[in-house]
Order: sequence, then structure tokens, then C-alpha cells
Amino acid sequence: MDNDSTSSHFLWLRQLASQQSFGPRDRLGTLNLIDQEARRRAVEAVVRGDPVSLARAMDDEGSCTVDASITEVMGAHERRFGLDHVHLECHGRSQTHIDALSHVSFNGTWYSGWAVDHLDAPSVADWSGGAFTRAVHVDVNLVRGTEWAAAQDPVEGSDIDAALSAMGISFHAGDALLLDMGRDRFEESGGELISQLQATDDFMQPGVGATGAEWIADNRVSVLCWDFFDAVHPSVPRFSVHPLIWAIGLVIVDNCTFARLRAVTDMHGAVEGALVLGPLPIPGGTGSIINPLVLL
Repeated sequence: MDNDSTSSHFLWLRQLASQQSFGPRDRLGTLNLIDQEARRRAVEAVVRGDPVSLARAMDDEGSCTVDASITEVMGAHERRFGLDHVHLECHGRSQTHIDALSHVSFNGTWYSGWAVDHLDAPSVADWSGGAFTRAVHVDVNLVRGTEWAAAQDPVEGSDIDAALSAMGISFHAGDALLLDMGRDRFEESGGELISQLQATDDFMQPGVGATGAEWIADNRVSVLCWDFFDAVHPSVPRFSVHPLIWAIGLVIVDNCTFARLRAVTDMHGAVEGALVLGPLPIPGGTGSIINPLVLL
């Protein structure tokens, strides 16, 4: 993206941050948008009570390692217990995880002005109470007529609007956006993601563009669950959406898979439900492995 456009995008982010929508020293970010009305919508969206997981299978290639052991208990009868020690990588491109408000910083501060070295800065432990809100599944490929979002065509706000219009459903402030860009089908076809930090200037990767980020902020999304990340494309900033963690306290669940949800949608026509989040209460954690559940 050209320097003028990049500068404009980050000026917009700084303007959002200066508004401090939820007050100074806030620790909840966009979870503040989940009010009683949002929870009521979530309850009304549940028809059958079927839970559908958005979590990808955890891999054992360094992101998740398990050291298992068996211990014996002394006594008249042989008794054994299986034990294990698990090491988890709570970020990256593989594991489904939630980003804490201490995941993205600018100019030495986290979201809401917390200094990066402040001992009491926000962490994922602040969300240990969980979250429950209406969830809207937006499959942009339905309106694009594609299997997955193409690298040369970043997902923009107009794509989200078109998908909502095609489904005949409204999005309300405080709802969770389940943004389905077809990553599972992309990977089944042999596609692989690389870190944006490793991308060269001419590299492109599917994801959300600048106006998609603007849509998320303008429509007051409480939780963004997505499969692809920020688009990597010459026409958009290298990071369009993730800096909203710093600017507005956007709660993001990375590396979701929508294959199971899409299968249920095909069977029952469901495009909304209730999202249930329960991050691990890790003091000082910048993120947490999570199993997002949608109740239909």
C-alpha cells in the first residue's frame, strides 16, 4: 500500500484510540458492547441448543506438545493414573486462540494507554468470566461465488454488507462477527499461510482489507472470529485489523474453522446463534488457546 494510504489508516486508528469509548484504563475492550440486549438476542437466536465448535485441531509441531506419563499408586490393587504436562503456543497461524488487549502495542502503550511495562496492564485473565452474545455467521464466498477469498481480492466492508443482505439478516452493535473466508477449503487445496512479518513486498495472502477493518469498528463488533487474518496485498496496510486491538480493544479469536458450522448451515439454514467464550485465566497472558462454541 502507498505511504499516503498507510498513513491515513494509522491516523484513523489513532483517532479511534483517542476517543476512549469505554473510559480510561479499561480492561474489557469491545466485550463492553455485550449488554443485556445483546445477550437477549443470543438467547433468542438459539433454536435447538446444538453446540458447534469453531476450534481447529491442535497440532503437535511445536505449537502444542504433550509429555505424558503414568504413575502407580501403592496399595493392594494396582492403580495407575495418566498424567501429562502440556506446552501451548497461544499465538501464530495454527492454534485457535484469543488475543488479549496486551497483544498489540503502539508507541510503548497497550490499549487504553496502559504502558507495556505496567505490572497491572490488561491480560487475558481479565476475561476469565467469559462472554456470551449473539453470533452472526457471514460467509463472504456465498456472494462472491468462490471457494475462498482470493489473495488478489481482500475482503472489504462491501463484502460483509452484501453477505448480510443476501442472507436477509441484520447485524447489531455488540454482536459477534463470524467472518468465514474459506480458509479450510484453501488449505485442503494445498494452500499455506505464512507470517505477515515474513511476507515480501510483492507477496499476497487472503484476508481482510482496510474497509473491512472500518466496517468492524463502525458496526461495533464485540468479538471477531475469523479464519484468515489481515490481508497481505499491495493496496492495503500490512496490518489492517489487528491494530484495532490497540485502538478500540477489539476482541479477536484467530484461526477459527467454519467447516462444521457451514455443514450445519447447509442442513438447517442457520446463520445466527449464540457465541460462548471461556478463555483460560492466565495472569499476564497475551492470549489463550480457546474452543469457541456456537449454540444453534
